[in-house]
Amino acid sequence: DLTGAAISQPPDPSLAGKGRWVRIEPPIQAPVAVSRVEPTYPEEYRRARVSGLVILEAAVSETGAIENIGVLKSVAPGLDMAAVAAVRQWKFTPATRDGKPVASLFNLTINFKLK
Repeated sequence: DLTGAAISQPPDPSLAGKGRWVRIEPPIQAPVAVSRVEPTYPEEYRRARVSGLVILEAAVSETGAIENIGVLKSVAPGLDMAAVAAVRQWKFTPATRDGKPVASLFNLTINFKLK
């Protein structure tokens, strides 16, 4: 059963360029993942030979916590959800501007490839 709940696309537009959220561009240093959880490849998608890149936009707070995730490029609902579920568990050092932590919007690519 290759179904799943839709994930909002694109991410909450209220984040983009508003308030404390900044995009990663000089002089801002990107957040760095210090702990990652690999996504679980849903077995029904593996059997159906569905693969590809899911591109996410993560809102990373000044503390390095993930506050919001949206799907910029979808492959299939189940793979999108697996990517989001994994990235929600990641821990980051926050983005910085002039050495000070800032809240940022950060793109991540998750590759689901068949072995």
